Amino acid sequence: MSCCDSKCLPAGSLCRSGNGIVKIRKSGIFAKYFCSTQNLEGNRPIMVFAESEFMRANIPSYVPGQAYAVFYAEMKVIPDTDENIDWKAELGLYKDANCFFRVSSDGHYYTATTKRMFSEPLTGCVVFGVCQIFPPRNKPNSPTQIFFTMDGKQIDKTILMTEDVDLLPHIIVKNCNAEVNFGMDDTKPFTYDIGKHEAAYDN
Repeated sequence: MSCCDSKCLPAGSLCRSGNGIVKIRKSGIFAKYFCSTQNLEGNRPIMVFAESEFMRANIPSYVPGQAYAVFYAEMKVIPDTDENIDWKAELGLYKDANCFFRVSSDGHYYTATTKRMFSEPLTGCVVFGVCQIFPPRNKPNSPTQIFFTMDGKQIDKTILMTEDVDLLPHIIVKNCNAEVNFGMDDTKPFTYDIGKHEAAYDN
């Protein structure tokens, strides 16, 4: 995948135009931001998507019909140690420009139509989490639920969606690195205890 006609990134080089870039390392879980080699204006927020959506079709057939299906992921934000560097990190779920949900290191929660503050701007390492909960198969009219976490605690309220939408987990980084955890490694447990989360039955 390339961002322009130069196609310099697949070769493992830096951007020929001097822009900041993101490289994915360690089996796709570590995003390393390389700052511009020419000027600060070349450091822009860069969006990185997961390979597959959180979607109802991905729920294994062996999951009982009365069980909720939970898809959860976390991102550890590792900002630059230089306090003068303007950095940014966001984690969320994305369908298109008209349908997305995101939390940001600037202390705001974003959707396509809203912007809401949940904290002061963050100044150091933080762990964001995003979860999508699908209702049981025996409750097809129940809403899908989305919520976010920060450093092991839920932030803001649970979002209830009546529309069945396939959403891609994604991150946005600028001048910072990020390590993503999809729960595939038992030696790296989630910061948030997802096993103790209770689904919101009504809101």
